[in-house]
Amino acid sequence: LEALVFSSEIIRNLPKNEKTNDEIQKIIDPKIKYYNLSKIQEKTLNKTKKSIKKLMWRNVGIVRRENELKEALIELEKLKHEFQKTFNNKVNEKIIEIQNLLTVGNLITKAALKRKKSLGGHFLSVIPVP
Repeated sequence: LEALVFSSEIIRNLPKNEKTNDEIQKIIDPKIKYYNLSKIQEKTLNKTKKSIKKLMWRNVGIVRRENELKEALIELEKLKHEFQKTFNNKVNEKIIEIQNLLTVGNLITKAALKRKKSLGGHFLSVIPVP
């Protein structure tokens, strides 16, 4: 969650250095073509991003419950599967952003499940807070 919050702040403070698709293509692997999204695909990506944010806040927020964490892992896997069916092997900054959100969400959720004691601002509701 912290990564999601602070990444927005970092992006806002980056210098504006817009690159064209051709310039981006020169930077990335030449075998991979930069993918231009349709309006429908952009809407799909925006919807997926919102779904990830809501899921992480609802199930992996400050108060964490084991059953909700497990539900989040299942839902993240479903979102990843649907996402890969549509956008696998395509390169675009929005596609990469969603891939990163899915990966980070999965890692945070797995780490929260493995943690057996409450630390900092997050805690498992079944474990007494010291």
